[in-house]
Amino acid sequence: MSKHWNPDDVVLRLREERAAQAKPRWPHGATAGLVLVAVACFGVAAVLYHVAGPRDVFAP
Repeated sequence: MSKHWNPDDVVLRLREERAAQAKPRWPHGATAGLVLVAVACFGVAAVLYHVAGPRDVFAP
């Protein structure tokens, strides 16, 4: 005899599949890479300001 259809099992399985697809994973090392890029951008901005910025901020 075949198994009776249980809509709760089907609904639960579909919800679990959708939840697994809806949550993309953050790749390993992505946070460190993002922090490295942010620090590099800040460093480049600081060097550019030092090189091309104003020479005397409190000029008379």
